[in-house]
Amino acid sequence: MTNPKILAGLGWARFNNPKRPVEERQEEGRDYLLLAEQFDKTDVWTEWCLYKVFRALDDPEAALLRAKLVLRVQPKHPGALDAIKELAEP
Repeated sequence: MTNPKILAGLGWARFNNPKRPVEERQEEGRDYLLLAEQFDKTDVWTEWCLYKVFRALDDPEAALLRAKLVLRVQPKHPGALDAIKELAEP
């Protein structure tokens, strides 16, 4: 399976599946999204999902990187603009 949109969708679905153990779904969801990112670093939806995943996993550095990647592709993305302001604050 090398379609990045399918990988990203699968990752987001697994990350949010309440029927699976939390640690398992977080790891699987993150891994599928990271795999999708390797195929296409310009997909705003994938990068925004990764931003949300890394926020949930309390990894602000990785979340900030994804918000910046979103803005490279979509400079006026309101969520990413707010995220960068929030994460850049000391």
